[in-house]
Amino acid sequence: MSDITYFQERIGSLNLKEKDYTVTLRNSSNQPFEHKVFEADRKGNITMTPFTLKGELIYYDHPKATPEKPNGYNNKEQVYQVTRLSKAIVSNNGDSLRYMIPKGQGTLPFLTPSLLEKHSKQEKIKTLFLTEGVFKQYSASKYGLDIIGLTSITHYKDRKTGKLHSDILELIKVCQVQNVVMIYDGDCLDISKHALSQNKDVTQRLQQFINSAIAMRELLKDLEIQFYFCHIKSRELDGHPKGLDDLLILKKGKEKEILNNLQKFSEPSKYFYKLDITKGYKPLINYFGINNLERFYEDHIEVLKDYEFNFKGKFYQWDEETNQLQKRIYIDKTPIVFHQGLQFWYYDKNDEVKFDYSSMYEFLKANGFGKYITLDKMFTYIRIKGKIVEEVQPYQIRDFITDFLKEYGNRTILNMMFRGGKQYVSKTSLENLEVLNPYFPKSNKYSQLLFFENCVWEISANGVKEIKYQDFQGFVWADHIISFKPTLLSAPFNIMSLTESTGYDIQINKEYDSDFLSYIQNTSNVYWTKEEKGKTREEKLEEYQHFLSKINAFGYLSHSFNNSSKTWAVLGMDNTVSELGESNGGTGKSIFGFALGELFKYAYISGKKRNLTEDNHIWQGVDERTRIILIDDVRQSFDFEFLYPVLTGQLVVNPKNKSAFTIPKDLTPKLYISTNHALKVNGNSDLRRQWKIGFSDYYNSNRNPAQEFGRIFFDQDEWPDEQWNKFYNVAAYSIQSYLKLGKIEAPQQSIRLRELIAIMGNDFLDWAETYFYDSSRKDTSLERSSLYEDFKLNNPTIIKFYSSRKFKACIKAYCEYKEYTFNPEKNGEDDKRNSIEYFTLGTKL
Repeated sequence: MSDITYFQERIGSLNLKEKDYTVTLRNSSNQPFEHKVFEADRKGNITMTPFTLKGELIYYDHPKATPEKPNGYNNKEQVYQVTRLSKAIVSNNGDSLRYMIPKGQGTLPFLTPSLLEKHSKQEKIKTLFLTEGVFKQYSASKYGLDIIGLTSITHYKDRKTGKLHSDILELIKVCQVQNVVMIYDGDCLDISKHALSQNKDVTQRLQQFINSAIAMRELLKDLEIQFYFCHIKSRELDGHPKGLDDLLILKKGKEKEILNNLQKFSEPSKYFYKLDITKGYKPLINYFGINNLERFYEDHIEVLKDYEFNFKGKFYQWDEETNQLQKRIYIDKTPIVFHQGLQFWYYDKNDEVKFDYSSMYEFLKANGFGKYITLDKMFTYIRIKGKIVEEVQPYQIRDFITDFLKEYGNRTILNMMFRGGKQYVSKTSLENLEVLNPYFPKSNKYSQLLFFENCVWEISANGVKEIKYQDFQGFVWADHIISFKPTLLSAPFNIMSLTESTGYDIQINKEYDSDFLSYIQNTSNVYWTKEEKGKTREEKLEEYQHFLSKINAFGYLSHSFNNSSKTWAVLGMDNTVSELGESNGGTGKSIFGFALGELFKYAYISGKKRNLTEDNHIWQGVDERTRIILIDDVRQSFDFEFLYPVLTGQLVVNPKNKSAFTIPKDLTPKLYISTNHALKVNGNSDLRRQWKIGFSDYYNSNRNPAQEFGRIFFDQDEWPDEQWNKFYNVAAYSIQSYLKLGKIEAPQQSIRLRELIAIMGNDFLDWAETYFYDSSRKDTSLERSSLYEDFKLNNPTIIKFYSSRKFKACIKAYCEYKEYTFNPEKNGEDDKRNSIEYFTLGTKL
């Protein structure tokens, strides 16, 4: 293992001795002291400390100093230093940070001991050089070059005045400088491969060097000085040295010869290219070739020959067939496929331009346009861009062709299109486009796909996997893509199974801070009026079951696979039961459904509409791409049986003014129904098709999620990206939880009470509570007919809704509601004696 430090290695490679970078300066008391420009710090980095033409160090206030409020840092001035890191820091975007500069203090030029001495003696300097890099500066200064070091090719100005740095300007004036030469590294002519890979303008890096030289020339224009642009001829020299220090190291023993050559302007140089731009900078632009596409390509052919590249906002690529550069056209950031075989115009014998229909169809097909047959046996127009399929209208196809011709740049052809476009690209004409059948992968029993702008999430019981689109097998509809670029996070909650009787224990990641996850928790906290530490273990487990029931229901609705044995409508219901069953809503049930609409294409149906199930066009707007049907706030009288075909078979859609069509079972949307009332249940057929989730009254008329969180859920302006990202993660892990655990029933006690109230109705419940308040009417046989007559007498306006049969069903429901036993002596069976039926409400165990 070597004992040589980074400091020793770097300074040694430059052949610098301590005396080369040691200078005599003066302190605040005007006492001389020896100062080393380069030193090693405790972390093994190299500190570089500049000084001024006055022979002083440069100080600035401590970052924690507060002159308006005295503290211990106010008298701790800091010495201005630049630190060269022994190990570069790599940022998230791949950039390397090699130098640390004092924050907020600007950038300062580095002088050398010889420049300080010449300034103090007012000694003439014929040519003053500037270069990027202090190491380069000192490696050349050692051999007598008058040179200033800059921390960047743009760091020659005072950040406050915008003028040439005062020390540089003073040195030029006092030492009567005649020539100023800016020395750039030899790679100043190289284009950025990163810019090439990112489709950015490949002239941009070169333009930065040009701008640097031009700006320096402008700062010097009022002085009688010749200004030269200069760079090392890296490409022509063996070893391809980039910087001045590299050249001097590579040509060790020839240092003075090289630097003498650098200072001669009347003869060609083997090592340096020099250009006088005192009178104008057009020769510099011509030298870099950024205004001539063909020449630029020839200069950089080895880098560009295999790539499409961006030259000043336009895209080009070498075409081997035509042996020339071809302009590549982009519309909405999508490259247009075009070559001679797709040219949809020609010139007749009179040299008039004519339209070629056949070639137009080929051109459109090459660019992803075609017809797509829908379930209603009709067709729509689509365009495939990469992995994305979007539905387009005829006018959009016509606009596409027009936009292409505008970019193509031939006005004659463009005018032809303006004259006859409505004929060439009419609805009738476009019917000749080919039918395209892109493959849309479906979710299966074991997995679900979520599509985002930049990636696909594949979710299974084992976790969430991110897939880049270039690795995705298949296509996706544009309206299935969520307009977001997510970051996959760790699971927001952990589920631990206890015993079959005790249920599940849930651990929430408290650092997750997700609005949506907190909303799920809050609507599951049925004992929210108690302090957390005051809840019993059983109460906590009951809340966990509510939470997990919602999480898995959300996952089920988000899982587009339809399993015939596991098909339910999810019912969002209030969990809290008031004395007589009143329900005011506002508990957050609708938000649950709207959240699904942020993930998938969905159809919204207002449940408040009377005779909803008699609407022949109820499924208007539903098609094979619809994933969720949200029926919001349904009435208590809603006939759940109406949904059986949707849940168990095929969905027949009858759009207005169009032919009806059938969505097959594997594409049928899933159902979420929110209600402020318990729906009437028609026996086990209803029950086995329902997944009920209960919402606590944590949110109510006095508190809603927007008030609690201070922002509106799913609002593009109010909800920050961080919350959107966490929402998508919660959704993904909800799907995983469902795929792993399946249907989790919510605790049914409160929900069942609401169902019993729905069966009875508030009027019957009010009557029963009054009638059976008399304890003598319990635990005794009462004639059914006399009970019914009393009910009719007290409820004359509603009796038409209560047949004798329904009245009996209500008595049974009341027994269950009050935890009484119906006909205990008969084990719940009918009690008929001498053609008279009796009811007994048993209260004794």
